[in-house]
Amino acid sequence: DIACGVATACLVIDTPKTDLWLDKALNELGKGLGQILADGSYTEGAYYAQFIASRFFQFAFYYQNATGINLHQLDRIRKFSEWLLDIEYSDGSVPMWDDAMPDRYFYLPLMVRNSDYSEYFAEKFYRVCEDYTTPDSRIVDSFFSFDSQIKPVKYSNKTKFYPDGGQFIFQNGTIESLLLAEKEKTFTKHDHIDPLEFTFYAYGKPLLIDSGYGLDGVNDKNRDWFISPEANNIPLVNGFGPDQNPIWGDDNYISISHEFRGDNISIVQANTKYRATELPRMAILPTSNYMIIIDSLASDNLQRFSIPWQGLGELFLLEENIAYWKQDKVNLKI
Repeated sequence: DIACGVATACLVIDTPKTDLWLDKALNELGKGLGQILADGSYTEGAYYAQFIASRFFQFAFYYQNATGINLHQLDRIRKFSEWLLDIEYSDGSVPMWDDAMPDRYFYLPLMVRNSDYSEYFAEKFYRVCEDYTTPDSRIVDSFFSFDSQIKPVKYSNKTKFYPDGGQFIFQNGTIESLLLAEKEKTFTKHDHIDPLEFTFYAYGKPLLIDSGYGLDGVNDKNRDWFISPEANNIPLVNGFGPDQNPIWGDDNYISISHEFRGDNISIVQANTKYRATELPRMAILPTSNYMIIIDSLASDNLQRFSIPWQGLGELFLLEENIAYWKQDKVNLKI
């Protein structure tokens, strides 16, 4: 906020210190944009990506007015814009992982003029604009930057893999899911230790979810639980995720051994190790109605394995190994 505000002010004021202030503001802004990886994915998660978008693209509008330079055309910013389209679910929400809240930052109209994807952002904005129920400081900027002549076009969300950020997005019109395999070098202050995290939407309904910040963010009385590995949809060894002790704990390494994305089937296998256990997780999207998750857990020690599924709705046990997860009128058969 402060960096974008100072940089914007420096575009219109002329004092002996303007250049100094602008350099410092752009340096701070660069730290935030530095979380955008080479493939366009954002390391702090989709929630904070929308926050950055709402601030940066506001500044980009004024910067182009002052200099004639369109920051949307920068290669990494173009990839980031495409990632923003890919990571969002059909209802305009985003998968919550790491620190995240269900709030939606107001940035879509800022994209509808200078972005190469203007028509797609326009369609998204028209479709979800009623979900913005509170005033936002970017409303005036959006009013002036928005181009109502842009014809809205619905973006075709498909399965997309972003290996730099360890974000593997599976979408086929019915199923929307995410397999998370973040590399340790991309960890930020908002990260949770959640290797192999998996979230799942079907027919626009959230079924398997990540709790993100929890109910009250950093002030939540259960904050320690929400940031713990055990609060995520990851395999547990003797009831625990990775050992986070900085001296003798687990290394949090992760690797990808299989990766295939096709029109009819898509597959990813991510591998990690914690609690003396090899933990490969394979995600397969073969058809419009099925998603397959395979956990092949192996250890030389006697271990007790469990795979928790955190979600919304009700669980009904049909048989010993068959259950239904129901959210409104959508059923997930497990």
